[in-house]
Amino acid sequence: HFYQAGDADLVIASDDALFGHAAFRYAGAAPRMWWWAQMMGMRKFMEMVFTGRPFTAAEMAEIGFVNSVVPRDQLEAEVEKYAMACAQNRSTDVIFMQKTFFEVMKQSQGEYMGSLISGMLESMAGYGRPDQNEISTDEAIKKGLTDAVKDFDSRFPPEWRLSKKGRAQPE
Repeated sequence: HFYQAGDADLVIASDDALFGHAAFRYAGAAPRMWWWAQMMGMRKFMEMVFTGRPFTAAEMAEIGFVNSVVPRDQLEAEVEKYAMACAQNRSTDVIFMQKTFFEVMKQSQGEYMGSLISGMLESMAGYGRPDQNEISTDEAIKKGLTDAVKDFDSRFPPEWRLSKKGRAQPE
C-alpha cells in the first residue's frame, strides 16, 4: 500500500505493483502528503494528486520512491536479500543513530508544518461542496461501495485506473 511504502525505510516492489492513494480521488487529500511530496518530488506528486493516477513500480523506481523492482516470482528473494544485508550491516545502536539522523532531517524539511497542514485540510474536508459528477455517500450505499467505486474508476483512462482488473488488458 502506498501509505506504508511512503513511510518505509526501504521499498521493494514487484514489477506489476501500482502506487497511488484512493483519497486523492475521493477525499482530495490524505495525511502524510508533505512527506510523499518529499519522497516523490513535487511535480510527480502533484500529478498523482491532481489526476488520481496510480504510478507503476517502474515509474516509482525512476523517481527514487522504490529501491528495487523485480518480477513477482523474485520478490520474496529480493526482500530476503535486502533484509539479510541490513541485518549484517550495523549494530542496533548504530541503526538507532542513523534513524535519529533521518528523523531530525525530516523535521528540518517541514514534518511538523506538513502535519499541521494535513490536519487543517482534513478538518475542512466536510465543508467542501461535491461536484455534480462526484460519487455521493448515499449513492455508494444504495449501489454498494464496490460497484460505486468501480463505476467511478471507469471514468478515468484505462491505464490510470486504481485496480489492475480495471485497467486495459493486453490483447
